[in-house]
Amino acid sequence: MSTSTASRRYRWLGAPATGATLIVGLLLGAPLALGSRFLGLDHTRNLLTTLCAHQGIGSEGALLDEALGGGGPLLEDPLGLVFSPVARALAVLAPESAASVFTWLWFVLGAAAATYLGGSFGLSRRARLALGVAWPLCGTALDLILHGPYVVDVALVPLVWGGLRQLRRAARV
Repeated sequence: MSTSTASRRYRWLGAPATGATLIVGLLLGAPLALGSRFLGLDHTRNLLTTLCAHQGIGSEGALLDEALGGGGPLLEDPLGLVFSPVARALAVLAPESAASVFTWLWFVLGAAAATYLGGSFGLSRRARLALGVAWPLCGTALDLILHGPYVVDVALVPLVWGGLRQLRRAARV
């Protein structure tokens, strides 16, 4: 595939991605703006505990405390997202709000990532927009709201899939 064909294929990724992120952001952000919060067992046990630890809420050694999180020190638990730059950046908010904004952010990024994946398959702009809205709002993705750290997969699965398709295509040229 020539460079001009590749650039034409990806030239309009911006418009569907912007539309999808706005739609998903508004649909999932409206309840948050009205005071609702995302909750769930893993969401509370891992993500909320990490955000509390970042803010110094609880014991001084909260990241090493085995009573918090999933029964092991959060510092060694990848689900704790202790070293996540996003979790650290959100530590300026109240922990409950930060945990919900964390979830919302990954859903919005998932909408953009799904439009990118659609572009790698050569879908039309409308089809990419539909995919960007449908993927984060499908049952499988919405179920991840209850599971806190796993919500990162909503964005990473289509992003990695689309990236691997591009690498494979580039290797053939």
